[in-house]
Amino acid sequence: MRVFPALLILVVYFVFIGPKFTAQAERAEREVQQMKDAYQLGQVKISNLTQQKDQLLAELATLRQSSAKPEAEANRQPGFLEQSDYASQAISRLNESLANHRLRVIEDGRQAWSAAKDSLPVTVNELGKPSQPSLQDKGGDGGSALWRVRFSGTYPDVYRALEDLARDDLSIIPVSLEMVAPDGDGDMEWILQIWI
Repeated sequence: MRVFPALLILVVYFVFIGPKFTAQAERAEREVQQMKDAYQLGQVKISNLTQQKDQLLAELATLRQSSAKPEAEANRQPGFLEQSDYASQAISRLNESLANHRLRVIEDGRQAWSAAKDSLPVTVNELGKPSQPSLQDKGGDGGSALWRVRFSGTYPDVYRALEDLARDDLSIIPVSLEMVAPDGDGDMEWILQIWI
């Protein structure tokens, strides 16, 4: 008879109580497995991110090395910045002089001899012929160094600016000065052609 109560307890346990504990145990095992999978996935992701970081750092170091060489070369030899370009220095000083006399430069630039020769005085055309190499050689490219500067301002300011240029040690030869009347009440526009 002692077996009967033990058998009854076993049946009650396996039928009523066991499935509850088994379901909870299985759920706990699934959650533990999910956490392990998530941990392993996290480790894989961390490993991948570390590898990507290392690759990006290697690429960055390569890019820094490749850009350091041209950068050092550019800093060491700035090319046209170190060359003494007399024409650009002269134009720069001319623009400064005009600005000091309240004249506003609208545009300036080199003018091709072939384009300008018909609008220049006859005497200047004679000076610019190839038989006069002193005027031809100052441009640096074998052609004439004729520059055209268009600016605006009042007559007294232009007069003082030209007077200062005459006293300056620059080798600027004024070729022609043209005045253009303003449309309305604005300042007059001037076109100065010079040899540099």
